[in-house]
Amino acid sequence: PGRILPLPADVTDPVAMREAVATIEADGGLALVLLNAGIYLPMRAMDFDAGKARKTFDVNLGGVVNGLDPVLKAMIARGRGHVAVTASVAGYGGLPGAAAYSATKAGLIAMCEALAMDLMDLGVRISVVNPGFVETEATAVNEFEMPFLMTPDEAARMERSKWIHCVGAMVAILSGLVGWSQSYHLNSAGNAA
Repeated sequence: PGRILPLPADVTDPVAMREAVATIEADGGLALVLLNAGIYLPMRAMDFDAGKARKTFDVNLGGVVNGLDPVLKAMIARGRGHVAVTASVAGYGGLPGAAAYSATKAGLIAMCEALAMDLMDLGVRISVVNPGFVETEATAVNEFEMPFLMTPDEAARMERSKWIHCVGAMVAILSGLVGWSQSYHLNSAGNAA
């Protein structure tokens, strides 16, 4: 208990992800899991490539799904646990050159919102972390303005209270506009409580 056990595994391989989770379960079990899978292959409409889009979907969305499957099974069986999924502010709206990337991150946000309603009565929590723009190799190729761009060190030092969670208020800063989505707390029937 209280240990972090990093295991290398290919997120696009569901068998590898099941084996990684089984290894951790045998070593004491999962309490908190961060699923963070992502690639960014910039692609404008005039250069659209189904292969690039599929690879982005396989890693960004499929990779998280491959991790969620064994993780949720273990946590639901135990009746406790917390899963955090890394999406992106790009999931709140399409960005130039990021059609596939934005779609995968929107899919993660919606999937976690739906799962949160099922999990709330099962003792398992799920959160979405939607980081903004961080200076990386991926953002270095962007040709559009990135509001609030920060260094990796600045992002790592952010206070926990600044992270955006799936059940709670969501603030999206896209194209210099601020959008607000009202906070909801839903009961297991999916009704606003």
